[in-house]
Amino acid sequence: MRILFLSDRSLNHTHRWVEYFDAAGHECHLITFEEGPPVPGKTYYIESRLPRAFMFKYLAHLPTVRKLARAINPDVVSAQELGSYGPLGILCGARPVAASAWGTDVLLEPDWSWLHRKRIQFVLKRADLITSMADHMTARIVALGGDRARVVVNHFGVDADVFTMTTRAPRPPEDVVLIHTRHFKPVYNFEQLLAALPAVFEALPRAKLIFLSDGILRPKVEAQVREMGLAERVSFLGSVPLAEVAAQLRDADIFVTTSRSDGANISLLEGLAAGCFPVVADIPATRQWLEAGAVGLSVPLDDAAALAESITKAARDVGLRERAREANRTVVLAKGLWRDNMKRSEEAFVELATRFGKRV
Repeated sequence: MRILFLSDRSLNHTHRWVEYFDAAGHECHLITFEEGPPVPGKTYYIESRLPRAFMFKYLAHLPTVRKLARAINPDVVSAQELGSYGPLGILCGARPVAASAWGTDVLLEPDWSWLHRKRIQFVLKRADLITSMADHMTARIVALGGDRARVVVNHFGVDADVFTMTTRAPRPPEDVVLIHTRHFKPVYNFEQLLAALPAVFEALPRAKLIFLSDGILRPKVEAQVREMGLAERVSFLGSVPLAEVAAQLRDADIFVTTSRSDGANISLLEGLAAGCFPVVADIPATRQWLEAGAVGLSVPLDDAAALAESITKAARDVGLRERAREANRTVVLAKGLWRDNMKRSEEAFVELATRFGKRV
């Protein structure tokens, strides 16, 4: 099967999609406007200095994209992230089109403005297939006008061979290592975590926090940590290779996320697979895994005191943390494996191409 991906090459999600289909023996092509590490198959990089706002950068180069699509003649077009490459996929001139929702594009973006909502609805109503990363995203897709019969749920998931769990003695409560692997973006609600830190560090005198990511808000958060006098107990390691993310998670004790919105919440799944105890904001994306059997503590959004209390409770209850390790990895192995979940998308792509008369 020949697949044309339209996606941001700088993002890990793009690499995982293309790498899966390439490893499965499919011919992969990627059209992208972003620089980034190489991906398997053939990449067509369209360099542009035009602004991204309201699709201007993408649509200004639509003739080039349409020309490339005609030459590639794909069996399936995979347009990743509805708000950016989604409309480009619909307008590229090739069919069928599978549009993949990532999270913010359906959960938050439609409420930003009338134009944002119409852009997402434009894609949902015209895509031949829609992939969703979670049931709460699917509900939102349908509410925005998407046809439930055309939606395939793919929780995406983690590679359990990378995110392994080691056997080690639990750390004493006072010495726990907290870890936060979300990008430095406003949606991840750093305000709540920073507000909780003084109480956490007072209760746990040798505890430390590791931030393992990068993003636009990193300088601001680093400055706030220094102003709070906590720089010696908070580390900023930046973006690191996936294997290093897994190693840091294996060595940490408590995974913290205060995100306001998420899709499948892959970062959480990585923490669960590696044996971290989760303390999470109570949103649908985290609730789905706790309801599936994961053991953790959830707190209301923007309640810093509740967050500090839950982190402290998790640190002090060593038995709870130890019981959670096996239970949480079991949940990931049952529902959150990347290869199993991607196989569903692959089967849906093959069925879609066949329905459109493609030879696959």
